[in-house]
Amino acid sequence: MFKPKCTFNKEKLIRLALFYPSEFSLMDLMVLSDQLDTYIIDLHGDDEFSGIEGIASLAEKMIKTKKNLIFPLNICLSNCYYFYQLQLLQWK
Repeated sequence: MFKPKCTFNKEKLIRLALFYPSEFSLMDLMVLSDQLDTYIIDLHGDDEFSGIEGIASLAEKMIKTKKNLIFPLNICLSNCYYFYQLQLLQWK
């Protein structure tokens, strides 16, 4: 069973997507909220996602299980978040 070590704020993730207009169209942004809800429900029922410790391992597991094909906006958002974190590290 998927038990994330940290919680996420869906509204903040959607706001993050706003910073990447080339990655997320207006239609994508409208769908993203529902897709995030479905994504969490799906992962909580999947034992393969136990032990995930960070965004990189989550993205890797999504690709391995082909959930990136089911939740393409979420994998794109994960990548944007990962690159956002890298940018923050560079600024420090």
